[in-house]
Amino acid sequence: EKQLPETIVARLFTTGFVAAALSALFIGSLADKYGRRFACLVCCAVIGLSCLTTLSNNLNILFLGRALGGVGTTLMYTVFEAWMVTEYHQRGLEHSGMLLSTILGRMWTLSSVVAIVTGLVGQTLVGFTGTKCAPFVASIVCLVPAAALIVKNWTENHGDQASSSSSNSNSWLGSLNLLRG
Repeated sequence: EKQLPETIVARLFTTGFVAAALSALFIGSLADKYGRRFACLVCCAVIGLSCLTTLSNNLNILFLGRALGGVGTTLMYTVFEAWMVTEYHQRGLEHSGMLLSTILGRMWTLSSVVAIVTGLVGQTLVGFTGTKCAPFVASIVCLVPAAALIVKNWTENHGDQASSSSSNSNSWLGSLNLLRG
């Protein structure tokens, strides 16, 4: 749709993957320190901004959007689940007969169904509007109420503050050693 050369498209994709990989080195530590609920809200904002950049034809903005998309992906695949697991334990739900494995299994099943449905809705939007940007704009319509529900209904939780500094140091060192090979 934007008539970009294949090499530029490849670089855009690579930018997203590299941003996801690099942000994975520190996202968990930041979420533990500043709060997972807060990180979920940041996720909604970052992904929303990434989606907005698809409306631009400016190459720098498109690269920024892919970098934001990479960071947003890392947030999406880490902080929501971390928040939920901590809430489960803080509320003592393991004593209620509600198994964490059952909750996680249902979450992944529902997530798969939602992915299929949103793919079909996205394809319908593209056909209806004639632009491949439509699903990205529509996702913002979903992100805003999601953020509002998080603000209204979720409590904040953090990582274990007692072991946070030593485990964060070990995490950073392990990540650097992994990168060195």
